[in-house]
Amino acid sequence: MTSLYVNDQEYVAFGMKAISEITPNFGLLFGYAGALSGNNVPKREVLRFGIFQKF
Repeated sequence: MTSLYVNDQEYVAFGMKAISEITPNFGLLFGYAGALSGNNVPKREVLRFGIFQKF
């Protein structure tokens, strides 16, 4: 290991994000990401949810 990074770290990843506006000032977010292959990285999926308000 050198400094803060692991040697020989590599990955192939994919992801998608959806944004839906419920009202003109309020909406929802959804995201999904994962790794197809990797070396020295965790191969776990990530789900993201969120809400937003425009002002």
